[in-house]
Amino acid sequence: MRAANIIIQQITKTACTLKKGKLTIPAEKYEEIKSFLATVVFENQAALAMHAKLEHLPPLPIASKEDIEVTDALIQFCYKMPEIKLSNKDKQSPHGKIVVEQISKEGKISEFIKLWRTNFLTAMEPKYLPLGWRVEHTVERSFGVHSKFNKKEEGEDN
Repeated sequence: MRAANIIIQQITKTACTLKKGKLTIPAEKYEEIKSFLATVVFENQAALAMHAKLEHLPPLPIASKEDIEVTDALIQFCYKMPEIKLSNKDKQSPHGKIVVEQISKEGKISEFIKLWRTNFLTAMEPKYLPLGWRVEHTVERSFGVHSKFNKKEEGEDN
């Protein structure tokens, strides 16, 4: 459902741009946006078919992307799709996770954290910080041999 919401919102926003910017968007850019809408419409025919059924409109017969002619009628059809409010969950992308995984692979997570701590101090200029808060504070913890948090090698028994 989340992906469908994002797709419908993308289609309606693109149609809105085309509808409202017909006279103000440069012709080349307008054609680029129309091409993008055609691609999104072709790739998401199921969502559009559901909308057509709800609005009692005939379905769009689309065999290929080249069959799509972005007319004023299609723009209006896409523009009138029901507005969907996305929750914060819908808007979240795995960007942060991807960044951390990549930095971890490179073994530079400590450097990255220190960079962000320095950036925090520079940008926010905090007046109060907890005792012991330092940019150089250890990122990775070490645990005793018998700690339940100590990572054990495979096949090692304690």
